[in-house]
Amino acid sequence: MKQRYIDFILSGLIFYFSTTLTGQSLPLFKLEEKQLIGENEGITEVTSLLELPDQQLWVLEARQGKIRIFSKEGKLINTFGSIGEGPGEFRHPEHLSQGPHNTVYLCESRDNISSFSNDGHFIKRLFIKEIFGPHFIKSDRFIAWRWKEKAQECGYFDGSGNVIQSLLSREFSLFSISAPDETGRLMMFRYTHYQYTPQFIYSSRGESAAAGRSDSETIFWLKTGSSQFEPLIVRHDPPVITPKQREKYMTELDEISRLTPEIKNKFKRLIPKNKNRIAALTINSRGLFVFLFNDQINENGLELCRVDLAEKETRYKWPLTQTAAYTSEKYIYCIEDKNEETVIIRYVIDQV
Repeated sequence: MKQRYIDFILSGLIFYFSTTLTGQSLPLFKLEEKQLIGENEGITEVTSLLELPDQQLWVLEARQGKIRIFSKEGKLINTFGSIGEGPGEFRHPEHLSQGPHNTVYLCESRDNISSFSNDGHFIKRLFIKEIFGPHFIKSDRFIAWRWKEKAQECGYFDGSGNVIQSLLSREFSLFSISAPDETGRLMMFRYTHYQYTPQFIYSSRGESAAAGRSDSETIFWLKTGSSQFEPLIVRHDPPVITPKQREKYMTELDEISRLTPEIKNKFKRLIPKNKNRIAALTINSRGLFVFLFNDQINENGLELCRVDLAEKETRYKWPLTQTAAYTSEKYIYCIEDKNEETVIIRYVIDQV
């Protein structure tokens, strides 16, 4: 399999450029024509966005089981869905994916996948046994994860839940807690053995998809027209937790009221040496957007590694504190909480 080696560069923000340890500057990624969508609409807890070819934007509010459709001008044109088990209702809504012929798939965190026409009419529901967090890729093909005897496995599945290709795994976890630092980095621990647990991160768009692990060098990429995911090797030294960062995590553990002093002390003794590096993945027809945490705990900036279809990478200083929630050919969408409601911010991508 073809492998592409990409050197991760630690970054620091100086005005509009990021300076690496080698002295090389990273340009700021340019975003133009900011537009707010959904302001004053009472939107809350958005977990997924999807832009259709006509630039309609679908917005999923998971807790309410509600989907809102906005026109390309940003006007609300339809709202439907609720929590339930009937047609057009959802139990555990999680992710929106585009299907063939402008259909939309609503993937639930457990088992169910519902399909809709592009105007929001319910078509059918699929039940796929024993998989979790699915992203629709193409007819009878999904990326998801499942429980195994001693681990969780992220893979490429068919509509019957059979594994087409295993991609990633992480140790079995019955229960975990999070202790994010001020950059949003997520630290996870096993409840039974108190070990560091990385996160699965994946994204899909049309018939392409990418999957990675927050602490891993390898991102698996399924390009449009391919039958198998190919590994893209992202070479980097995992950032080391400094004494200052360790002290911060210990303070945050003390502030978690639901943990007993005994468990807190065990977690403190077993804080891992390294922390997560990859914050998020998004994908469009031109390639991957890999968002990387800044190695400095007091800097909120992110680094963006953009990889095109030829696997050529370009690095930028990401100008926002949040990662992109969705990337289309023309736009990048971000989600922001403002005054007890959520708004979607749409930016025009300046770089092509």
